[in-house]
Amino acid sequence: MGQTAGCAGLLRPPEELNESDEKPRLRRRLSLVSKLVDTKGTDDLTKAGYSDSNLNPEETKAKAHMKCGVRTRKGKVPGNPNKVNQDRFIVKWGLKGVQDVALFGAFDGHGPQGHVISQYVVDNLPKYLEAQENLVKDPTAAILEANKKLCARLTADKKETERYSGTTAVYGLKVGNKLYVANIGDSRCVVCTRVGLESFATVALSEDHKPEDPEEKRRILAAGGRVHPLKGFYGNQGPHRVWLAKEDIPGLAMSRSIGDALAHSVGVSDIPDIQVHEIHSTDKFAVWASDGVWDFISNKEVAMICQANAPDMDGAAATIVNHACKMWEQNEGVIDDITCVVVQLNDM
Repeated sequence: MGQTAGCAGLLRPPEELNESDEKPRLRRRLSLVSKLVDTKGTDDLTKAGYSDSNLNPEETKAKAHMKCGVRTRKGKVPGNPNKVNQDRFIVKWGLKGVQDVALFGAFDGHGPQGHVISQYVVDNLPKYLEAQENLVKDPTAAILEANKKLCARLTADKKETERYSGTTAVYGLKVGNKLYVANIGDSRCVVCTRVGLESFATVALSEDHKPEDPEEKRRILAAGGRVHPLKGFYGNQGPHRVWLAKEDIPGLAMSRSIGDALAHSVGVSDIPDIQVHEIHSTDKFAVWASDGVWDFISNKEVAMICQANAPDMDGAAATIVNHACKMWEQNEGVIDDITCVVVQLNDM
């Protein structure tokens, strides 16, 4: 589906958008919702409660030789010093009580209540996956059905909240020696594979969903939507976005998401693409991260950071997030929410 340029995001509803209150650079990347965002949320660089050392005996047994590190950091937007971190993540070992099944993922909320949507998905996705009888025998079918039921329940439970708010979702179900990676939006998963003694290659297990991708655009246009960048005093600004036929809303900068009811009325989809990857002994790391990482750090750079920090995956995750934060500061003057989950699949 191609690669998404810039941070995902949702424009403020028209009554909240003032053409002069944001610089063009800010428009290019960040979600323009600062006046509506709840000011409660997670703080700065944090593990947000996850640590390998805090696992119970069953989880430790399921984790086996693998190591995991997590970091999440809220962004910075001028004029909104107390903005909430809308990113969330999942790390769950021994899903459904099966030792060889694990779940990892990153979720990038956007819109006024994006943190509510991403948290809802993190809280409920494992439950819907565990409810699938074919989770181990047919993980692809199980993911599709669980995702469908999750999204339907979200609409029932959060009908008003999800009108202008949503989340990306990139998550991987590890079943035995295979990874089943589902992607909705522009967060990303990569596997880092050793090539020879010193080098690493990366395998992308997701493709960013962007509105200008021909296949995605056809679906949106057929549903009555429009696709073009934001038009303003500075001309076209930033990535292509999804708009209603006759109104310049909602301005979603991705073609698939969870939530975003208004955007879904004109062809935005919550159906994931799923890629299957067989894990070999040369596959050393897997990384799930929000686009706050990928906007400025390449897949290869992430692999090198993981290698340099191994076997300390906690250190790898912290280094990735801190490096991304510095790149945002140097290049944009604003900082997106940044989250990554790093898993060492095999010993070095």
